[in-house]
Amino acid sequence: MSNQFEKRLRTYSDLALVKSYNKDLGHNGWVSSRGEFHIALRAEMYRRGLNPGAIMHMRGFHLKKEFESALVAMNILPIQKLGKQTLAQLILDTESQKHEVVLLSPKLVLLNDPIVRLKEHLEYDHSPVLFAVQHENVQTIFDVSGLQDQFLIGFNTRNKIKSVNWINGDARHVFQMAVSSKTLLSIPKKVILESSSYLLGKRTNLERFINDIVKIELVNPLNSNS
Repeated sequence: MSNQFEKRLRTYSDLALVKSYNKDLGHNGWVSSRGEFHIALRAEMYRRGLNPGAIMHMRGFHLKKEFESALVAMNILPIQKLGKQTLAQLILDTESQKHEVVLLSPKLVLLNDPIVRLKEHLEYDHSPVLFAVQHENVQTIFDVSGLQDQFLIGFNTRNKIKSVNWINGDARHVFQMAVSSKTLLSIPKKVILESSSYLLGKRTNLERFINDIVKIELVNPLNSNS
């Protein structure tokens, strides 16, 4: 039996799917078409490889308003349950065609504004920052004035590396950077050089390390059925 919502949801972006879920939360009424919508929405999320585990229970979606969610590196996560830090891993390629995993604990920032002053989100201890873009604009504009020795790494909607921008500006100059990725990682050069966990010793230089990055994944995202 054909579901009336399947074709429409196929045209939605990943962010639009999450927003359609959020829009449905908190309603008390129930009709058969709402059930069809949930079935089609769940199927489309799984078809794309998104992880809605944190908003699911055994019978379907959680539907209370408190489950309003954000899209973070292919995971649909309730905003109220998100902490300031998240556990992530960088997947690195090697010459032997095997993969190495680098664990990170970046600060998590949800970006709803398409224009961002990057310096406002960086920590004094120079820890990495994971940006999850929540707007539908084609690009996010980063004002990176006054920043030095930072990599801004962009990932596409499947979390595979898309771009690397080396930020080495001057405090006297203001310049902007347009980035089309929906998931970005800001990582200081100092962190890579000083941490042995980054396996830099197996590489000849910092550029080689950056070039070996393949993708980013969250580790144990909120997937309980509570």
